[in-house]
Amino acid sequence: MDFTGALHRITCPVLLMVGEEDPITPSVFSDAIAENLPDSQLTYRRYQDCGHGVVADKPDAALQDIRSFIESV
Repeated sequence: MDFTGALHRITCPVLLMVGEEDPITPSVFSDAIAENLPDSQLTYRRYQDCGHGVVADKPDAALQDIRSFIESV
């Protein structure tokens, strides 16, 4: 199922986090999601040397980004 065409309808803030070494959901898929979300709603974070488990692989950076995102909403 491909819902990328409907992503522009999202009206709430979105935090999109991707590990650049993710073997399960490669970053190219997250890029496609980001391209279809409204810029005004999107916070997009990419993590180098990180796989699918962003919080597990980069806990300090990921948790800081989550905190910042929540505080901004």
